[in-house]
Amino acid sequence: MTFTFDNSIPAAPNNPSSDQPKMLANNVATQGIANVDHIGYNQTNGGKHKLVRIPAPVAPTVTGVQEWEMYTANSSFDVGKVDFFFARPNNAGNDTFLRTTAISNAANGYTQLFGGLIIQWGTSTKTSGGSTSFPLAFPSQCYGVTCTVFVNNNNRHFVFVRTISTTDFTVASRDSSGQDESNTFFWVAIGK
Repeated sequence: MTFTFDNSIPAAPNNPSSDQPKMLANNVATQGIANVDHIGYNQTNGGKHKLVRIPAPVAPTVTGVQEWEMYTANSSFDVGKVDFFFARPNNAGNDTFLRTTAISNAANGYTQLFGGLIIQWGTSTKTSGGSTSFPLAFPSQCYGVTCTVFVNNNNRHFVFVRTISTTDFTVASRDSSGQDESNTFFWVAIGK
């Protein structure tokens, strides 16, 4: 979509009627820009946004004390995709990351919340020292993993997390006497 605007009119020495066709073209262009993603002129709520489009990734600029900024950037989470951010007033850092597109509703899946927090879940069957890979590597850190054993009989079983990385975690899996055994468990991991 392109709008042409001639900022050389009205020219001081010209008769306004000479510049009238160009002024009309400028008014049409101005109205065209205003109508893109806005409620048009002479309508209830005229001028308000219908939606906001940010067409290409751009770097954030310096914000003032009372200013917020919306911008897009190439994703560090999904290669080839674009993420959406709010920059805080006075360039306070820690820009707020907004995204709901990173979702896998599979049995072993993940979602990313506003602000960049990632929650992953799944089931696994492991013996002690067994490694379970996350469906998606955490970009910077996994904060923690919680496991719950599925019990299929009257024996007591337990699983606890031994090690955590950005790509996987290992467990200790025990029976009621403390001996290593294979257990099936549900897990939830949180990170960023």
